[in-house]
Formats: sequence, structure tokens, C-alpha cells
Amino acid sequence: MNSRTTLLTSPLLALLVVLILIGAGPWPVARADPDWTSVDKIDVSTTQRLLDVAWNPCLDEALFVGYGGEMGKYSATSIDNIPTNTTVQLSAVAWKPDCSEALVVGGSGTVLLYKDSKITKLNSGVTDLLQDVAWTNDGKALIVAGSAGILWWDGTTFT
Repeated sequence: MNSRTTLLTSPLLALLVVLILIGAGPWPVARADPDWTSVDKIDVSTTQRLLDVAWNPCLDEALFVGYGGEMGKYSATSIDNIPTNTTVQLSAVAWKPDCSEALVVGGSGTVLLYKDSKITKLNSGVTDLLQDVAWTNDGKALIVAGSAGILWWDGTTFT
């Protein structure tokens, strides 16, 4: 099997298809079967536009985020809304490499830590839009990009 074939059958490409299909209201999500013979629309019961999705590399589940503070968890057996207690745009989500937690970033400097099915709000120290997040390979820190520039989180504070 060559690398192109591997990519076409990978969960990563299935996730890409989900992101591409998010483009039209009422903001559908889709999944493809492993053989790519069909793509199913998934009803996530939201009227908010979804902006990002990240597959947990250790479990068969993904987190999705979007406008209006929308956040949810998709698994093979259910789609669950995750209350965030915010109405700001949630722009991006990234799982820690060891799969123990995920970080969500968004508008007004919003940073949410998702761990053990609970949300904890973190203080980013900024009020600007945060647009993307990525963990270091060892999971000891992460980097956030946004209107304020680049923020670094060492696991306790942002700098």
C-alpha cells in the first residue's frame, strides 16, 4: 500500500471530509465509511456554525467547536453537547498527545481546558481572538495563535 492509499483510508482524511462538509447551514457534519463507499450526514443538533474538529488520537471520539460557544463530542455511539458557559466563538481545539486533555481557544481570549469530561476556563491574559492551538510533541506545553500574536502555555501560565 503506498502513502497515497494509506492517506485515503486514514481517519485523518475522514476528518478532512467532515471539515469540508461543514460549509453549509444548518451546519451538517458528515462521516465516511472505511471503504469510502458512502458519506453519512450526522445531525449534531446545532444551529451554530462549526469551525473546528479534532480527533482524539487514543480514543474513538472527536471534539467539535464553533460559534456561540458551541462544543460537542462525537463518538461512534453518540453525539453529546458539552456546556461551555460562554457564547463567544470557539475557534480551534487540539488534543494533548497523551490524550488526557484538550485545549479549546476562541474569541475574547477564551481558553478552555477539557479534561475528564469537564471544562475549566483558563486565563490567557488577553482579550483578543485566539484562532489556533497546537501542543508540543511531548505535551508539556502548547502554542496559541491569534490577533494578539503568539502565546505560549507551559502547563500553568501563558506568556
